Amino acid sequence: MAVVRNGAIWLCFGLLAIPARLNAEEAKTGGDKPAPKKITYADDVQPIFREHCYTCHNQDEAKSDLALHSYGAVMKGGAGGEVVIPGDLDSSRLWHLVSHQESPKMPPEQDKLPDAKLNLIKQWILDGALENSGSKAKLAKKPNLELNASAGAQKPSGPPPMPEGLFREPFVTSPRAGAITALAASPWAPLVAIGGQKQILLYNTDSAELIGVLPFPEGTPQALKFSRSGTLLLCGGGRHGQSGKVVLYNVRTGQRVAELGDEVDAVLAADISPDHKLVAMGGPRRVVRVYSVEDGDLEYELRKHTDWAYGVEFSPNGKYLATSDRSGGVFIWEADTGREYQNLTGHTGAVTDLSWRVDSKLLATASEDGTVKVWQLDGGAPLKSMQAHTGGALAARFARNGQLVSAGRDKEVKLWDAGQGKQLRTFKGMAEQVQEVAFSYDDARIIGGDWLGDIRMWNTADAALIAQMVQNPPTLDALLRQQTDQLVAADTDAKKLTGEVEAQRKTVASVAAAAKQAADKLASTSADLKRLESELPQSEKKAKAAAEAAKASYDKVAKAKAALEKAKAARPKDGDPDEAKQKAETVVADAQQQLDTVRRAVDNAKAAFQTAEKQRSDQSAALKAAKQNLPALKAEAEKQAKAKTAADRALADHSAARDASVKKLATLQARIERTKSEKAAYEKSRTQQASAAK
Repeated sequence: MAVVRNGAIWLCFGLLAIPARLNAEEAKTGGDKPAPKKITYADDVQPIFREHCYTCHNQDEAKSDLALHSYGAVMKGGAGGEVVIPGDLDSSRLWHLVSHQESPKMPPEQDKLPDAKLNLIKQWILDGALENSGSKAKLAKKPNLELNASAGAQKPSGPPPMPEGLFREPFVTSPRAGAITALAASPWAPLVAIGGQKQILLYNTDSAELIGVLPFPEGTPQALKFSRSGTLLLCGGGRHGQSGKVVLYNVRTGQRVAELGDEVDAVLAADISPDHKLVAMGGPRRVVRVYSVEDGDLEYELRKHTDWAYGVEFSPNGKYLATSDRSGGVFIWEADTGREYQNLTGHTGAVTDLSWRVDSKLLATASEDGTVKVWQLDGGAPLKSMQAHTGGALAARFARNGQLVSAGRDKEVKLWDAGQGKQLRTFKGMAEQVQEVAFSYDDARIIGGDWLGDIRMWNTADAALIAQMVQNPPTLDALLRQQTDQLVAADTDAKKLTGEVEAQRKTVASVAAAAKQAADKLASTSADLKRLESELPQSEKKAKAAAEAAKASYDKVAKAKAALEKAKAARPKDGDPDEAKQKAETVVADAQQQLDTVRRAVDNAKAAFQTAEKQRSDQSAALKAAKQNLPALKAEAEKQAKAKTAADRALADHSAARDASVKKLATLQARIERTKSEKAAYEKSRTQQASAAK
């Protein structure tokens, strides 16, 4: 089967064996064509040099410090450096000179060499510049920008490396997730790599979104590490008891940069040096091998482990290499030479994980004995030893700020102050033992994976669960179906919420009218109360004045009555002169008239008093009623105002929900378009792969 990922063709399973088998048969039977003759320095190139070049470039006279009389002298080069770069014609200055592409043209003062001789030199360089028929080609690799890095843990210049244009189509699909066997987070970018079945899943730690899948057809990833620069992702793994290797991926493009090792068992632990020059790997064979990334050659082997190698990690400064094994062994080696630097003893169980602090001064180790230990490089004894996980600690990682996170068989993830050995926080929720754990690039989040394939991401500050990710993501077809279903549901929700918003707007209008009516009534009653309170004293004063006027009128009546009685009593007796009688009757009539006038004044005063008293009484009753009604009116107005506020809030909530639903709808539509585009690109790549395979 052949699979295309991101423009690169990966041949796996049956097709891998076809070229090797055909070549073996051709070598055995001779094939239809004889094997091409090796072009070597001794047989083909040295005779050309002897004839045309020895005059100026020999062991006795080497112009420009360049001698061509021996293979070693040719490969050494001259004053300007190497002149032959095996496999790289464009970088080989000797070719440019003898082909007259550059000056000085060689040989000097002669015609250009015949084409047949030039072709021999050209092919000799392209084939690897072999010394003799027994030599093996060792082609020089052109510099790879992703492989060039300086040692150290400082952030590289430019934007942090993130995958660009990777497919999310799983390399392998499964109905359920498998155990999390490898997990690593980028030091500078919101990116976490999670080992799956013959694949690596790349998730964005800011959004928890799957952003790419890298194939690993060699088997199960057992070790994942981002380089200290964040530009490379290392994956070590394979098939237990059969094969193992390490693959380096370009984080941006997803393309394979290098493949290293050829183990007879799966690689269980691996790491790349900070300068990208060395890769160390170990596993069940109890040997840690260190390879050159540039040419894939084995640099050295570490054979002191007595059991499976479980941990391998270079220090951030690139000076040391720490390794651990299943029997509790922990060693520190000089990274360049492989010489033993320190033997750290103290664990009584398998040492399952290693992690250097960013300053390379502390090393954390997790062990099946349940402890997490922190070691000083100069000590030999642990600086701190934490009883971390009942049943065994399976993983430990330093944060950039010096905190430490660990995970274990007790199904928990724990955060530690490594300097004090103090537990800071516990992250719960896993159903099975937690196999792997890592900090996000900014230390703000912690990602853990368990035996059942559950992947969780928590907030470091408060242990709140942020998201869950899956180890067996759906295919693009299944994803498209899911997104389409979500789109239909979101469209239904949007329409429903739009109807609810309109209904709520009507409710708001009705409640607002009731609230206004209650407020107006309260305002009117309050105004009446204020007016009555100001008018009542005047009415009381008026009523009092009317009462006093009535009393004064009564007094006048009494005086008028007395004057009338006096006048009556003063009437002349019989026999008095008529004139006296007439005068007396006139006085009586005047007194009677005065009495009648006073009585009318009394009636008027009484009526005025009654009118004033009634006005005072009415105003007093109205004031009392207003005072009694005011609390109820206030309560009703407040009730209606609260109802309006609640209705307004409900409308705002409905509107926000509607807006969020519409936004979700647009997001889903964009996702569907993206998935369709990605699916089309994936199908196109499959077609191209099939054509290439034929």
